[in-house]
Amino acid sequence: MGDDDHSLRQPFPELQRDSLEIEYKRIVQAIDDAARGLPADRTTGECRLLADRTTGRILDVEGAVLEMLGYARDVLIGVSIHDLEIPSPAQPPFSAVEEAGDGLDYDGSFRHALGHPLPVRVYCRIPYEQSASLVSYHLSDRSPRARLLHELQRREDAGFSFQQKLKALNEITIELSRIDSYQSLCWHVLKLAMERLGFDRLGLWFVDTERRVMTGSYGVDEHGQIRDERDQSWPYEVSYIVDFLRGKTETSITRDHAPIYNDRSEVVGAGWHIAAPVLHGDRCIGVLMADNFLRKQEMKLYEPELLRLYGITVGHLTELARAREQAFAMRLEQERISMLRQFITDVGHDFRTPLSIINTKSYMMARAREEDMRHVLAGVIQEQVGYISTMLDSALEFVELQREWTLNLSPTDLRSLLAGVIEFYSDQSASKHLTWETDYDPSLIVTVDATYLDRALSRILENAVQYTREGGRVRVTSAQYPHEIGIRIEDNGIGIDAQAVGKIFDPLFRANEARTEPRSGLGLAIARTIVEAHGGRIAVESTPGTGSIFEILLPIP
Repeated sequence: MGDDDHSLRQPFPELQRDSLEIEYKRIVQAIDDAARGLPADRTTGECRLLADRTTGRILDVEGAVLEMLGYARDVLIGVSIHDLEIPSPAQPPFSAVEEAGDGLDYDGSFRHALGHPLPVRVYCRIPYEQSASLVSYHLSDRSPRARLLHELQRREDAGFSFQQKLKALNEITIELSRIDSYQSLCWHVLKLAMERLGFDRLGLWFVDTERRVMTGSYGVDEHGQIRDERDQSWPYEVSYIVDFLRGKTETSITRDHAPIYNDRSEVVGAGWHIAAPVLHGDRCIGVLMADNFLRKQEMKLYEPELLRLYGITVGHLTELARAREQAFAMRLEQERISMLRQFITDVGHDFRTPLSIINTKSYMMARAREEDMRHVLAGVIQEQVGYISTMLDSALEFVELQREWTLNLSPTDLRSLLAGVIEFYSDQSASKHLTWETDYDPSLIVTVDATYLDRALSRILENAVQYTREGGRVRVTSAQYPHEIGIRIEDNGIGIDAQAVGKIFDPLFRANEARTEPRSGLGLAIARTIVEAHGGRIAVESTPGTGSIFEILLPIP
């Protein structure tokens, strides 16, 4: 550097005395402001300047640096960092920055424009987000006034602001406790923390002690959107998680100027980072992480404690949700076993009657001398075998629909779909002399799996034919609603009792409890399963002795 930079190196004694007087007056002013209840000055935080890694010349400075040190921008640009920083025995050599992975952190002094040394905390690193030819200096004012303002800020934050966040935390706890689904709860943990607690980016991880890894739930991406991270995991054995698991610490762990990662473990920036244990009682079951990647805001003094308290809330609620879901799964399994037991009992009862008839008729057929009698008995046996075959087909179809299956949806002409199934059942019911009426819009198009919907329609039409007396009427019509297309199947049959209407879609339910009618009791259950898989529903109206109306309602895409 030339002689024109000499003033940065050797401050004049009278300027130093003046600056101390100014500093004293500023401290007195800060105390007076605090006594009058005015908010503390919040410009005393960390600020940054960039220097060339080879020459040490300052290339860029933030406005807060200029305010802290009292220089104009054009004075500092081009000046060597070594002329601005006052050497001390504790200061590491400039070359050590390259060897320090996360940077160097030390106490030092920088020359103020008024001539006196300004005590600062220095964090020096090669920035992740910029060229490797630069060195970044993060400076935090450690002057008496700055420390005083820092304490006033801490008291202010720990007072009003923290109380407001605690109130919000209480409201969030009540809101989260109403969520039954474990996965939905994890998602809302992050959503509400950002919206109501003011956190920037968060992630929620849980401990898998068997595999000794942390498993993901949800996290916030680099655009502020909540993403699914349930397929991610990372080993925790060489991390601070071990201290959480061993109960060595229950407080939050904070780091300033830490590398910030994306979901592919790539460094996407630098900033502060907080990790708080997710506790259930005294047991660590996970960890909540927060950083300031999105808004780059300074860490508020209460945020580590707020995240720790939130971790306790989240731990209790997630374990409660897990327990509820496990209990629900157990009840579901018990109901499944009960349903299977009832299914076997009902099917066994249904099979017993035709098998008994077959056995009796076979015995009689073996002893019958007249050919006509043998022919009649053979017809009865064939009828009962057909009934058993139908029962088995329905049972297998119902079981098939309880597994995962895929609909092949495509636009389908409603008229052609209805015409085929109506023609089949009008032929089947010819012996009952039923009257068939149709009135459906020929232009209607439904987006369905035609094969499966045909099966659903068949079950309902079969039901209408079965319970309509000889000479009765079956009417099939269509209707278009704002968001749905309806297919109505109306008969003037025997109708359904009001108490039975709510049960007719239950598997194996039959209004005739004596089970003397040759029906599987699975047809309407199969129809409902198929319609609901299409996102639709079935509505029923019925009057005993008058007839029934079944309406399949399909959503309009």
